[in-house]
Amino acid sequence: MMHSYGDLKKGVVGESFQNALSPYEFLNQLKEMIFTQE
Repeated sequence: MMHSYGDLKKGVVGESFQNALSPYEFLNQLKEMIFTQE
């Protein structure tokens, strides 16, 4: 039970990090595109 809860918690944290990184990576790509055009 404890192990299952740990895995579930780790999965939720992993998804949270992925969701937080997605916009960050998008902004980085957008910045690169802008700098490349200039």
